[in-house]
Amino acid sequence: MMVEPGPFGDVLRAVHIEDFQKLEKIGEGTYGVVYKGCNRFTKEMVAMKKIRLENEEEGVPSTTIREMSMLRELRHPNIVDLQQVIMEETHLYLIFEFLSMDLKKFLDSLPSTKLLEPHVLKSYMYQMCQAMCFCHQRRVLHRDLKPQNILVGDDGVVKLADFGLARAIGVPVRAYTHEIVTLWYRAPEVLLGVNKYSMAVDIWSMGCIFAQMATKKPLFPGDSEIDQLFKVFRVLGTPNEMMWPGISTLRDFKPSFPHWNGNKLNEVMNKYLDEQGLNLLQKMFIYYPVERISCKKILTHPYFDDLDKSVLPAGAYDGTQLIFPADSIVDQISGGHCKTECTEISDQAVTEKINDDLCASMEISDGKGGPEENTAPKGNEMLEDSENRM
Repeated sequence: MMVEPGPFGDVLRAVHIEDFQKLEKIGEGTYGVVYKGCNRFTKEMVAMKKIRLENEEEGVPSTTIREMSMLRELRHPNIVDLQQVIMEETHLYLIFEFLSMDLKKFLDSLPSTKLLEPHVLKSYMYQMCQAMCFCHQRRVLHRDLKPQNILVGDDGVVKLADFGLARAIGVPVRAYTHEIVTLWYRAPEVLLGVNKYSMAVDIWSMGCIFAQMATKKPLFPGDSEIDQLFKVFRVLGTPNEMMWPGISTLRDFKPSFPHWNGNKLNEVMNKYLDEQGLNLLQKMFIYYPVERISCKKILTHPYFDDLDKSVLPAGAYDGTQLIFPADSIVDQISGGHCKTECTEISDQAVTEKINDDLCASMEISDGKGGPEENTAPKGNEMLEDSENRM
C-alpha cells in the first residue's frame, strides 16, 4: 500500500515496498525482522524494519507508534533517520538510513588485544551525549540505551536508534515499569522499584556504555535483577540514606542487603580511563538520581576539552537550543505548557493524537491502530522532572 504525504511531513512520502530490494536479514525480535535493503531507484542502502500486524488487535503496535512519533520530533545528525513508512495489509515497514553495524558488533570486531583508541572513545561518547542531550531538552527519555541500540558508521558517526520504549516527560508511565532498559544497563532506582524516574536513568545507561567502550566488557553483567544490584554494589559500595536520601523507602530495598564498603570504580577502571574520564564516569554513577550529572553538563566536562568538535556531525552542540520544537506532539496536546512545566497528559491522549495523524496519512480505518491502553498509574504519578539538573 502506498503511503501519501501527511502530518509527518517529508518522513511520509508516496512509495511502495517494491521500490526496495531486500538484501539480507540483519536483525530479528518480537516486533519482526530488520533487513539490509537497497532503494531500486537511488541505489541507496537502507535498513528495513518489517513489523508484523496480524497479532495486534489494535492495529499498529504501540511501541512502533511511539518510535515513529519520537523520530518525528527528534531530527538530529546523531539520531537515526526514519526515511519512509510503508503500510501493507499485514505488515508495516519502517525504512531507516543504513549504518554498517551497531556498537556491540563493532566492539566485538576489534582484535582481542586491541582496545578502542582514546580519541575514538571520546568522539563516540560525545556524539552519544549530544544526541541524548537533544532528546532530554525535548523531554524525551530513551529508556533502552545499550550498545545494540547505538549504530556506528564507517565514517565514525554514531547514531542512537530504537526509540520503541522512549517516553515524553509529561506522559505518565505504568508504576514500577521494570521492562525499561536491558538489565546490564538498568539504573539502580529502577531495579529498586522506584515509581517515578527521570532522565537520570539514561545517564546511568550511558555510563555503563562508556565503561564498556573503554574495556570491551560490560561493567555490571548481572543475570537477574538482584544479581545486577549486587554487581553494582560490589563496585560502587552498598548505598545508604547518606548516599541516597530516601533509598530505604523504595519498594524493593532490603535492609538485609549485603554491605560492601567503599567505591572501587577507579580501581576497576584506572587502566582504561584517564583522570578526567574516571571523574566523569563517577558522576554518571552517582546513586542519588537528583545528583547524577546531566547530559548538558557532560558535554562541558573537561574530559572532552581536547576533542576536535569541528569534525563532528553536530559540531560543538552543547544543549543550548530550545526545549521543544513548535509543532511537538506533546506541546500540541498540552497547549504549549510543556515549555515551562511538566504538564499532566494522559498516555491515551498522546497515542490518540499520533493515531489521528497516522489515520489521516495512511487511511487506516477507525478500527485499526487504536489508542493504547491508558497506563497512567493511580494518583497521576508523573515522571520526575529533572530539567533543573540541566
